[in-house]
Amino acid sequence: MPDEDIPDSKNYCFFYDFVLYLKKCKRVRAVSRFILLLCGKDVENMISVLIVDDSAYMRTLIRISVTKLGLTVTGEAENGKSGVDMYKKLKPDVVFMDIMMEELYGNEALKQIMEYDSNAVVIMVSSVLGQSFIIEEMESLGAKALLKKPPDEQGIKDALIKCGINI
Repeated sequence: MPDEDIPDSKNYCFFYDFVLYLKKCKRVRAVSRFILLLCGKDVENMISVLIVDDSAYMRTLIRISVTKLGLTVTGEAENGKSGVDMYKKLKPDVVFMDIMMEELYGNEALKQIMEYDSNAVVIMVSSVLGQSFIIEEMESLGAKALLKKPPDEQGIKDALIKCGINI
């Protein structure tokens, strides 16, 4: 089939090569933004999310819910230390963070993120939120909202609205 029969075949090849180049350079966020831009999405106003949880299952649950709500997951970390590092690198609009994790607990990671950026929007997600002293500690450290595990889509939406994030 000749090239002229394929609409914009030269542009398609350029875009495909560009996406492969970005992937090769490990620029996943750039690839995501590029693809969304091609699909006509308003990438400048998309809300970016970082998920920090030691459970791959919980990260997946949160990722599915926030994606359904129209947010973009720009990073995932499996412990508090890498979560803080990713926050500094990615500067997401919102962070969902577990409290109980190896290497650096969520409360310590929250403290470090808030010291780095006092305007950070961090939503703590944990199965131990039934105890009032934990809730008080998370709020005093700067958590904008708290979610009980496993979070559902409506709970995530309510937490985002509480944080002033319009979805």
